[in-house]
Formats: sequence, structure tokens, C-alpha cells
Amino acid sequence: EPWSTLQQAFPPLVLEQNTSQRRWLKLIINCVINPLTAIYKCENGKLLEDKWQSQIVSLVNEAVAVAETQNVVLDAKMCHREVLRVAQETALNSSSMLQDIKQQRRTEIEQLTGYLIKTGESADVATPTHQQLLNEFQKRYG
Repeated sequence: EPWSTLQQAFPPLVLEQNTSQRRWLKLIINCVINPLTAIYKCENGKLLEDKWQSQIVSLVNEAVAVAETQNVVLDAKMCHREVLRVAQETALNSSSMLQDIKQQRRTEIEQLTGYLIKTGESADVATPTHQQLLNEFQKRYG
């Protein structure tokens, strides 16, 4: 059984890659759904509308490119599908960031979008769509 021998030889590696992929996928989903819903004060399900798709695709593609600089390989189409799946499953919810805005609490924009932009910058990967989102967010909420 060569597969189990391989698995025994490399389990931490595979596990580490899966963990990093899951962490990055979660980051990407949050970097799309949270800022958009907070800026436009809408429920998650609204992001399924056609008018958002090109922006969402750009946000996902930029984030996937940044992930690659961290040795995390993700499929952009799969990430886009996951973003839409989460938006669908939580269609009537307000994102945590939108709730923070409504309660006038600090948001996680810096830990999410800010982190993504900084990580991109340090690896020479441009994230203009995320930057635009951050600028819009800061313009509205200071």
C-alpha cells in the first residue's frame, strides 16, 4: 500500500497545507463578505446578485494571488463558489462587520482587508480592489 507509506512519511506536511488552505479560504470569504456588506449595509444574500460578481471575482483573484506568495495554492473558481455558498447559506444574516458598524464598535477591517493588502505589498502583489474597498470603508466609517 504505497499511499499509506507516503502518508506516514508526510502527514504533517499534508495537514499543514490543508490547515493553511482552510485558514486562507476563511480569510478570503471574510475579506469579501464582511467589507462589502458593511459598506453597502446589506444582508449577505444580496452579494449573490449579478452586479457584485465582477468585483467579487477581482477580490477573490487578488486574495488567491497573495495566498500563493505564502505558499498556499488555492483554486480561484473554487474560492468564488465558496464565497457564494456562504452568502447563500447566511443569506438573511448581517455580517459581523455590519453588526459592528451598527453597534458603533471597532471592526476587523484591519485584521482582514488590511492584513491581505500588507501581505500583498510585502510580496509585490497588487490588491487594488481590496484597497478600493478599504478606502471606501474608511471614507464612510473613519
